[in-house]
Amino acid sequence: MESVKLPMIEHWNRFGEPAQLLTDNGTQFANSLVTELCATHGVQHITVLAYSKEENSIVERINKEVMRHLRALIYEMNTTELDLIKVMIHKVKRIINGNRTEPNHTSPAQLLFGNAIDLDRGIILPKTKGNDRQISLSKWSSTMLTAQGRLLEQAERLQRSKDESHMSNANPNRTEFAIGSWVLAEYHSTILRKGPPSKLNTQLRGPYKVVSRLLDHYTLMNTVTRKNEEIHISLLRPFLYDANYIDPKEVAMKDAISTFTVESILEHSGNRSRVGSLDFKVRWLGYDESYDLWLPRKELRTNTQLHQYLAANGMKALIPKEFR
Repeated sequence: MESVKLPMIEHWNRFGEPAQLLTDNGTQFANSLVTELCATHGVQHITVLAYSKEENSIVERINKEVMRHLRALIYEMNTTELDLIKVMIHKVKRIINGNRTEPNHTSPAQLLFGNAIDLDRGIILPKTKGNDRQISLSKWSSTMLTAQGRLLEQAERLQRSKDESHMSNANPNRTEFAIGSWVLAEYHSTILRKGPPSKLNTQLRGPYKVVSRLLDHYTLMNTVTRKNEEIHISLLRPFLYDANYIDPKEVAMKDAISTFTVESILEHSGNRSRVGSLDFKVRWLGYDESYDLWLPRKELRTNTQLHQYLAANGMKALIPKEFR
């Protein structure tokens, strides 16, 4: 938390407080210290959902660009020394800040400072008659402000033109999911994995029941764990089924069993003489007791942990013959 506080104060003292601060929900940002800092400086703190690249697309794009340049520098210098990599990061920052990008054909440094700095040139300029001239501050400031205003107008015009072109090609039928409907969700991607946890899992998880909606954020209920989860609309797909033959809750039950690993069977309920009435309380590997779940025997019939529980509790006869 302290590691974020000082850079924020330093940045605000240098450039002024922003109107809004956009971050993810990481603990370094979502805490009382940052909340208090934003409140005392009049800054609106906005957070985005985890794994939602659309809401923080500029940052995600820049992160991708930073890594592209950094990998190239590390490869070129053939080093993994941490102190040297830290220096490279500052070099990458200079490259990005000085790079003119589409569609506005200006660099971030130009938009912020006008032509006051030129990051395309060397770090130390040679002393020449051209750059040794004394220019009055008022004339210099006026020139820089004029240049900055012209660049901002051009950038705004080109960006608006690109946005209008993009929106004109968008699908006019906006995707929406009604409250109470059932949807499927993409798995959260990580650096190491994209898609389902294994090749044996389906490409989408669920189905989940839509509980509420706030703009593009949907609150979904996992009917198996009874837990709610907020997911961006871009990760959702409609669950299409025939209500006469398919129960979404049963599909969700099978999906949960295929996704999670049974750590142990804790207890059971029902009549031993009526196998169909037996339910077993399951503890999932990597999850605490709040995720414990009662499942019928038919859903755990081939599970090794169930077989061990049955053998230890005088119900060995209920283990299928092929597993005894």
